Amino acid sequence: MSINGVPISETPASKNYTMTSPLFNMRSKVIVVTGGAAGIGYATAALLVSQGAKVAIANINQTKLDEAEAELRAQCKEGGEIMATLVDVRSRADVDGWIEGVVKKWGKLDGAVNMAGIIPKCIFTERVEDLNDEDWQLVIDVRASSSACFFDALLGIGRLDR
Repeated sequence: MSINGVPISETPASKNYTMTSPLFNMRSKVIVVTGGAAGIGYATAALLVSQGAKVAIANINQTKLDEAEAELRAQCKEGGEIMATLVDVRSRADVDGWIEGVVKKWGKLDGAVNMAGIIPKCIFTERVEDLNDEDWQLVIDVRASSSACFFDALLGIGRLDR
């Protein structure tokens, strides 16, 4: 992963960052993360697998998903595991299938992180007031409507282990 072509590990912020011991035990916890191939979703997944969690990431971009899976697999410690699945979070069928697969593989689900998000294609080429309806609807569908699919799959069918 990189920021403007600079590897994340080489940014000024990462050079000054030190990891402290967690205040809670993540070993063997099963966590699902949407948007897990980039940004905050990726960073969350990296932290979790490094502390022994079994993490399932979902993303709509197969190339980024494959890259993230390989990088996260290398960061797994203390029994941490990674599972990567191509999922369109706007689709109830995709989300339901993904959650079913996670529970089938690991037998439970302890937590969920919804970090799926998208920036409109026109963000750097048009003025905000010229944002077209198609791009705006895609942003709304991924950021807001996907939450209904995600949490319905998790809570509506009682998947989160307490």
